[in-house]
Amino acid sequence: RIFTDRAIKLCDSFVHFFETGFLSLIQKLMSFADPKEIQVISGLVKEIVYASSIASLAINKFKDFLTEELLPMASNDIAIGRDVYNKLLTDGHLMPDSSVLLNLGEKHFAKVKKELEDLAFEIMPGKSWQEITE
Repeated sequence: RIFTDRAIKLCDSFVHFFETGFLSLIQKLMSFADPKEIQVISGLVKEIVYASSIASLAINKFKDFLTEELLPMASNDIAIGRDVYNKLLTDGHLMPDSSVLLNLGEKHFAKVKKELEDLAFEIMPGKSWQEITE
């Protein structure tokens, strides 16, 4: 399920890029173009804009598939299985198993959370870091 949720979020990011960020980038690049080449370039830009709209549609269709078909069937199990995952950790990362990785992640999370809380207290005593960043 975690991979499907992540893929859905990435779909939103990609669509946002194609619909806003990418077009903004093209406009900035056009401002640096040689005036003699603007007509040729603008034809290419029209094709790129069209292709980005097609890409956005395709990504949205894929997101619909993920949301409507795959997500309802998704589970929290690791797709390759815990034993294979542990073997990959052991072979590639010198960890005995996933519990060690989880423990490291939880310790790091607690450390970062404490740092955020301390920093929030320095900035605005009495406010949480979430309140400050909203």
